Amino acid sequence: MCGIAGIVKRDGAVEREILAKMACAIKHRGPDNEGIFIPDEQTGLVHRRLSIIDLSSDANQPLLSSDKRYSIIFNGEIYNYLELRKELEKLGFAFKTNSDTEVLLTSYSHWGISCLHKLNGMFAFAIYDSNEKSLFLARDRMGIKPLLYYLDDSEFIFASEIRAILEAKPKDLTIDLKGFSKYLTLNYIPAPYTIYKRIRKIPHGCYAIFKDFKLTLQKYYCHEDQIKPGFQYSEDEASFYLERTLEDSVKLQMRSDVPYGTFLSGGVDSSIISGLMSKISPRPVKTFSIGFEDNPIFDESPFAKLVASFQGTEHHQIMLREEDAKNLVPAVLNMFDEPFADSSAVPTFLISQKTKEYVTVALSGDGADELFGGYRKYQGEKLSSHYQNLPIFIREKLIERFVEFLPDSRDSSLLDKLRMIKKFVKASNNNQKLRLKGWMTIISDNLKSELLKGINESLDSVLDDIDELMGNYPVDPLNEVFFVDSNYCLVYDMLRKVDAMSMQNALEVRVPFLDHRVVELAYNMPSRLKIKGLKRKYILLKTFGYLLPSKILTRKKSGFEIPIGYWLKNDLNYLLHEHLSKEYLTKQDIFRPETVRKLILALIHSKSDTSWILWNLLVFQVWYKNYLDK
Repeated sequence: MCGIAGIVKRDGAVEREILAKMACAIKHRGPDNEGIFIPDEQTGLVHRRLSIIDLSSDANQPLLSSDKRYSIIFNGEIYNYLELRKELEKLGFAFKTNSDTEVLLTSYSHWGISCLHKLNGMFAFAIYDSNEKSLFLARDRMGIKPLLYYLDDSEFIFASEIRAILEAKPKDLTIDLKGFSKYLTLNYIPAPYTIYKRIRKIPHGCYAIFKDFKLTLQKYYCHEDQIKPGFQYSEDEASFYLERTLEDSVKLQMRSDVPYGTFLSGGVDSSIISGLMSKISPRPVKTFSIGFEDNPIFDESPFAKLVASFQGTEHHQIMLREEDAKNLVPAVLNMFDEPFADSSAVPTFLISQKTKEYVTVALSGDGADELFGGYRKYQGEKLSSHYQNLPIFIREKLIERFVEFLPDSRDSSLLDKLRMIKKFVKASNNNQKLRLKGWMTIISDNLKSELLKGINESLDSVLDDIDELMGNYPVDPLNEVFFVDSNYCLVYDMLRKVDAMSMQNALEVRVPFLDHRVVELAYNMPSRLKIKGLKRKYILLKTFGYLLPSKILTRKKSGFEIPIGYWLKNDLNYLLHEHLSKEYLTKQDIFRPETVRKLILALIHSKSDTSWILWNLLVFQVWYKNYLDK
């Protein structure tokens, strides 16, 4: 796991000083070594290394091919590098290192672009061809590792993070209104957009070629093509192949030359990964969880301890006070180089920080919810068709009038359940596309119109993106929802959060559920195997139940969240005054102060739960002050 960056200039020479500043900007991603290489006057490559495979200096990057034609900078891991190495050795290739980087470079030099189809891993890399004067960039199938670029008429800049691109002082860094609108709607900005007009994300499953000062972007992995029309696994087949494939994924991802462990929340997904690791490993696996000793609602540590005892892991249970998390909030707000408002970034940073004290690699259970039906909203989606079959007068005159008076708060588990009921009833009157948008939406289009001032351009909707992802499961609409989430929310929210917070601590996080073989299995399982009746993740529990204590099989899902509404009403209220004051909003001239004030009062007086909306605005304001208001 590392950080990469580079520059190609149309005219003039690349400055080593600028490359060094870019490297410094992403030092947190790779504290073990810095590499700068200028293969020709107009091209510069930067690498920050976090040593995982082959710890020797021979594996430092940029790494050159034996004939000096190709040079590579690589962020990520190729899990099947040993198998690829054997295949290449049979073809006559020799290797100087034991690294997966050299295997990747040799694979490209031999197979070209088609090598991407052979890779099992998470990656973002760039390869410079000194003969063709071209640059090849690629990102993994699921978008686990980030890759961004900037292009104008004089230079092409790319990096793992926006902050590195900014060190090269690119021109015209104005806010992209489409990216901004999507952020307000979603809490995050999906590819290809960023908060800046000229900076773009390379989408997952894509590669790019930069040659003759032209950029060509191409998909090499289409998720839709992995769905086999008319083919679906039976329950027994699904269980058999799932166990075999996920176990092999875990085995491959346990390859490391540094200590490794796994996050263990006590939920189903992380417990399955921990169980498979324990099954494979000859010694107890290191497991890590955090708990809040003074907030039992958000404390999952008893469940993690139960799983650890059942599986015989070497468990590290880090108990914190709620105050520890609250005190960390301002620092986490300053860590993002574009607005990103998933508040679970705070506990993700905490668990990454504490885990790094013991290991350099951690496996996680991310991706299982989206692929196998783990969220409550999926139950709501399944129930929506039944709700719509009720007589109209019962829905409109009784149920909907009743839920209007329900409280809208997350301050306790009961209030949160009532809030979810209210949200379900409101969403169930829409068609599936509108329901999907409703589940995702933080700030509605109507509220955006009330909030924003001085922006005449029509603001973009997420519906356009969803339309492109839908239509692949004509006879299985619930699978449609899983497919959209695994290619949208998972990629742009969950994986973005984990990469950012883990790499702030130089911790590599691997995700066995997102091995492309597991993903393709999930795509071809009927939704009835994922949610049976109203039981979520049915096929996972059926397949891996033997790895879990009985209490874990029956426990309710608990999100990796913090009580942001309660905090904003109380100890973190000062952040609202600091960043959303009438005086600053008037000076900034983006948001209407009177609308923001209404949202704050609604939260303070518990009229409605506007906490996520206010957090969204707060995160944007901190970013704006850090990067634009200087």
